[in-house]
Amino acid sequence: MKIIKTFIFRFLAVYFFIFAVQTMFTPGGLLPDYFWDKPVTLAGKLLIDRDYFISESTIRYGDTSYNYLLVFCLLVIAFTATLIWQIADKRRKNDDRPAFLFMELLRYGLASCMFTYGIIKVMGTQFGATSFSGLDQRFGEKSPMEVLWSFMGYSYAYTAFTGILEILSGALLLFRRTKIAGALLSIGLTANIAMMNLTYDIPVKILSIHLFLISWFILIPDSRRLLNFFFLNQPVSPSPPPPLFIDTWPRMIRITMTCLPFILVISLQARKTFITCKVRQTQAPGPIAGGYEVIYMSPVGIVTWNDLYINSISYAVIRDIQGDKTHFRLKTDTIRNELSMINIRSNLSDMEFHYARPQNDELVLTGKVDNKNATIRLKRKNSAQYRLNNYKFRWVNEYADQQ
Repeated sequence: MKIIKTFIFRFLAVYFFIFAVQTMFTPGGLLPDYFWDKPVTLAGKLLIDRDYFISESTIRYGDTSYNYLLVFCLLVIAFTATLIWQIADKRRKNDDRPAFLFMELLRYGLASCMFTYGIIKVMGTQFGATSFSGLDQRFGEKSPMEVLWSFMGYSYAYTAFTGILEILSGALLLFRRTKIAGALLSIGLTANIAMMNLTYDIPVKILSIHLFLISWFILIPDSRRLLNFFFLNQPVSPSPPPPLFIDTWPRMIRITMTCLPFILVISLQARKTFITCKVRQTQAPGPIAGGYEVIYMSPVGIVTWNDLYINSISYAVIRDIQGDKTHFRLKTDTIRNELSMINIRSNLSDMEFHYARPQNDELVLTGKVDNKNATIRLKRKNSAQYRLNNYKFRWVNEYADQQ
């Protein structure tokens, strides 16, 4: 029985460590995607289809088949490594030192992720206010993910509140004396994140579930003490000293060993934040951002737009007269007042325009649609016309606004 428990603990420790190294410590993973292409392809041929292959267009993040196959590969690697460890080290009386090292690395990785989740919420870059296309979209047409994003994006105060808690959890995890509090707080936060991802079909299920499980795993060495404190009403002894005898080392070594992981996590987090901000710059509102209603089209028949939504300097949505939506990538030249619209699905640049703003609430596009000259005059929609945007907070509610 003890051998089985030891094997399970070592397997989980190795697997979570490999997962953390690949997905949690650095943006995009410590090892490049192409390193995993062959193992993932072999796993795909074994588990999905004999003709499974990875193309350049294969999405390699989120909850795609690639990611599930990568998890399978990591499980196989972890099982093999654990088996070798078990055979080569079967005489070891306990795993205190290896467990301590694994737990330290995992809690630093978890802290880094909690910082990431928290900072992008506090910065307002994870959700953001509902776009014009989202405001005009019927509720029944929204996907579960769009519903959640609209809900979270409506209230910056609530989003920032959850972000501050996630940052607090990450900060507590960085120090041995507060790691239990940080892990307990992380359990609650990651459980909520995982449930939202599962129930609203957000494609980050794999990561959020792993964060929840790692939060529990970090508490295994203190499980008996937590059981006594919360459920058995028994006295709890102090946490034993680290098995690497850090507290007995010279002062400078202790300070270095304490500060180095902290500096490492903060440095990695600063890099993640910089990359996030750089990506978000392409999603910032441009000079002509907004929702527009078409009031004039020439010649009739070439353009069948009803609404144009320019959500950022690199993204737009067109709703035609039948109500169908088409998504476009934008290439905007704000000096020459030119923009080209690239259909995201077909990846074709079939519309190029010169834009002008004769009045603040008007936008005139002149250019080519399907290689034919066209002129489109649009009028900007007023954001104040949407009840969601002008709704005021009330301490006293004499009636409930349910419709």
